[in-house]
Amino acid sequence: MNRHVLLFVLLFVTAQFALAADYPTKPIRLISSMPAGGSVDLVARAVAQSIGQGVGQQVIVDNRGGANGIIGTELAARAAPDGYTFVLVPTGHAVNPALRKLSYHPINDFTPVSLIASGQYILSVHPAVTAKSVNELITFVKTRPGKVFYASSGSGTQGHLAAELFKSLAKIEMSHVPYKGGSQAMTDLISGQVQVVFNNLATSLPLVKSGRINAIASSGRRRSPLAAYLPTVAESGLPGFEATVWYALLAPARTPAPIVSRIHQQAAKGLSEGGLGDKLESSGYEVVVSTPSELSDYLKSEIVKWTRVVKVANIQVE
Repeated sequence: MNRHVLLFVLLFVTAQFALAADYPTKPIRLISSMPAGGSVDLVARAVAQSIGQGVGQQVIVDNRGGANGIIGTELAARAAPDGYTFVLVPTGHAVNPALRKLSYHPINDFTPVSLIASGQYILSVHPAVTAKSVNELITFVKTRPGKVFYASSGSGTQGHLAAELFKSLAKIEMSHVPYKGGSQAMTDLISGQVQVVFNNLATSLPLVKSGRINAIASSGRRRSPLAAYLPTVAESGLPGFEATVWYALLAPARTPAPIVSRIHQQAAKGLSEGGLGDKLESSGYEVVVSTPSELSDYLKSEIVKWTRVVKVANIQVE
């Protein structure tokens, strides 16, 4: 390597570490890519608290909802890579490239920091559905072509995509009934207007325990600690099935590595101590901390998977 180039590299690296040593000197902004009051906001505030306690500066949650997370994520992509802007994105970050034209690249325009948490769905049915397992449900649907309806909280939502992945792997046909939110979808499942739904675990479990709906399986790679008695879809006859809602912490591309490392460490420490992780788990989520490299690989695989599902099902959104 040329001596001048080597000197430049050394000076650059030294400057980065000097920056990290003094960092942070002012409050940090954490963009929540969904509106206040929802699950993304809940996780964002837990992350903000865990990081803020560790670095000694306030971490301000900036709710920038809209366009399924695109508005806030775009804002983060354009922010200065100085360690004072981060963004919390949900699973939609990996789905949006297949459904919408984006002004940013979901991988190249960001520096991965860590996965934060994930939540499972429960594959649930109305009590009139006689199936008690995944294989029995598949048989039930196959013997009633065109007569089984599944609900979701809207076209392109994770519950919709989970059901389409299930249909594809099981080689069955069910008719989609999209709603404008999960509450109405669950109401119509309870009343029998629809027969099947993939809905979040926290909302579904009380209804299962009361006998108003029946649970068939959970949607994760492994059984949920919150419902360990439920087998996963994958272990019940559809290997490879996994559909979860997850939350990831990203920074603008070219954010200095020492800063990313520090934020990663503080987020991981804060979520494992002090009861913040317990707060998320009480809301139906599992704390899942990853390395930046693991998050990068995971995001790429999720984009590939959900792009394939969108294309096979010909899913379109307005």
